[in-house]
Amino acid sequence: MREIKYKPLIIIFTGRLLVKTLIVLCMNIMVSCEDFVDINPPRTEVINETVFSNDEAALSTVNGIYSLMMTNISFTRAGLEQYTGLYSDELINLSFRTEDAEFAFNNLVPENGNVFQLFWQEPYVYINNANVILEGLGNATGITDLTRQQLRGEALFIRAFCHFYLVNLFGDVPYITSTDFEVNSRVTREPVTQIYEQIVMDLLKATELLVDDFSFANGERIRPNKSVATALLARVYLYNEEWVKAEEQATMIIEQVDVYGLEDNLNNVFVSSSRETIWQLKPVIPNTNTPQGDLFVLEGRSFGGFINPVYLSQNVVNDFETNDNRRMMWIGEVDDGGNTFHFPNKYKIRGTLEPLTEYSVVFRLAEQYLIRAEARTQQNNITGAQQDLNVIRNRSGLGDTPASDPDSLLTAIEKDRRVELFAEWGHRWFDLKRTGRVDAILSAIPEKDWQSTDVLWPIPEQEILNNPNLLPQNLGY
Repeated sequence: MREIKYKPLIIIFTGRLLVKTLIVLCMNIMVSCEDFVDINPPRTEVINETVFSNDEAALSTVNGIYSLMMTNISFTRAGLEQYTGLYSDELINLSFRTEDAEFAFNNLVPENGNVFQLFWQEPYVYINNANVILEGLGNATGITDLTRQQLRGEALFIRAFCHFYLVNLFGDVPYITSTDFEVNSRVTREPVTQIYEQIVMDLLKATELLVDDFSFANGERIRPNKSVATALLARVYLYNEEWVKAEEQATMIIEQVDVYGLEDNLNNVFVSSSRETIWQLKPVIPNTNTPQGDLFVLEGRSFGGFINPVYLSQNVVNDFETNDNRRMMWIGEVDDGGNTFHFPNKYKIRGTLEPLTEYSVVFRLAEQYLIRAEARTQQNNITGAQQDLNVIRNRSGLGDTPASDPDSLLTAIEKDRRVELFAEWGHRWFDLKRTGRVDAILSAIPEKDWQSTDVLWPIPEQEILNNPNLLPQNLGY
């Protein structure tokens, strides 16, 4: 028998906006030989005095959030890759599910269950759990100062991280900083500029609190440290066109050559031991590797049996230059009835395999080089931008970029972001939006029904019914 035992859970009902949150205090996995999983029923009492009574218990609270990110149906379990890929020009849909087709054809409706569950409900679940930790730490007396500081930093990072994706998907959203039921049930949406201001404040505070190393995760890169918060800050500043700050933050990470470095072998970029990784999420479901591998790897599948089948668009495949090793190592091919399907093959393992060799990479060093290249171009530092872009190109087997002026460099960086970061965390979709290229690119795809108002996703209808303060709905829905 295989048994998963969860030590006490906290279930906190925070009102109809957030539905519920879980903090998993500890998960012990015992594996044997049967084909089913028994999960002991959770306890539902709130036991803050136990949760924060000592360092070990307190650390388990934040570990619980990462466990949820890798067990729940969520934007963190390849949801972003799948649905922003379909919504943009990265992926093609083979699913018969209506909700998937709405993404593929840019015909989302406010009742779409994936929009609600994966991209609205789950981020707010993690945000609320982070707020529970922040409030609990304020009264905790049984933990050391170092643990208190690290947990505060991680909770602030998680809150900023989730709000970052919410604001980029939905525009104006509530920024939740409380666990109070009455407050959260009446929240209103805040302007994008204010959301970003609060994200930056949380991240700056997190960088002050978080440790530099990976000591809180036994040396693995599975919990945020200072560099993780810095990496997200660099991206936020890039999105907000604060070029100097984006360059500064990216440089802080790039210069840590004793910790981070590009992997010469592209097949090692997404393994658990990769030096390129800044932060990754560790699989926690027994006998599974990454959800990205489960979603994307098409080898050995029966096409008629797909639940969430997707494959790469030919536009992505065609964007690779001749002799680009990323094309050879990161794209797989399968034939079905005479048709060739290309699929993202950055993660090589689908289904069950032990021991774990791949973790889900959230932030990696290559993005920081591309952030700095773009930021330098915008500051007319052509030589510096070329150097950063060439680091990525040369690693991929390509020669130096021929781009030598700001316009051609920005075009080259956009293209390299596409072939370097494809099928990762919604980068292509967010790049199209932030650069103002989304209308031109997606309106040219005949299979899509693109409208300019599709640039934002609809606020879930269920949430508006529960809290009319979330009105007005985004335009076009």
